[in-house]
Amino acid sequence: MTRALAAVVIPAVLVLVAGCRLVGPGQPGFPWDYRGFALVTTRTDLDPTVPHPGVLVVLANDEGVEGVRRAGPHDPGSVLVAVGYEGVRRADADDTAVTIGERRTVWTMRRVAAPRGDDSGWRFGAHAGETLKRLPADGCAGCHARAVETDHVFSRWAE
Repeated sequence: MTRALAAVVIPAVLVLVAGCRLVGPGQPGFPWDYRGFALVTTRTDLDPTVPHPGVLVVLANDEGVEGVRRAGPHDPGSVLVAVGYEGVRRADADDTAVTIGERRTVWTMRRVAAPRGDDSGWRFGAHAGETLKRLPADGCAGCHARAVETDHVFSRWAE
């Protein structure tokens, strides 16, 4: 590779990697393998006053599944992903039928080895649904602190 080409390609690759995988301190990157995770639960609530209105699909890796099944504690390496979709009322059905619309947001919880402060060792991330642009996840830890009895996880295993 010529020096001129390397001078262009290497910085471009670093910017691409930084934008997709590396994040600020404590915030997990986008979980590219989440589609292979197990289904934990789903929730449909179109009330705009609830956190994450619409259709919410919660998935977890193997470590996350075990933590959810026992309602905590979660082992380091546990990853939970909540995919938020627009909830669309079906015009051809009664008022209760809802289908999944556009993917709005992908939220991530990753349990790390060392707890930090009062967050029980969880790191939170958020990404825009279609663009996967990183979003602020500042309020996640405070809200999830209300679920301290289940290691900061609201979801329950769907039997």
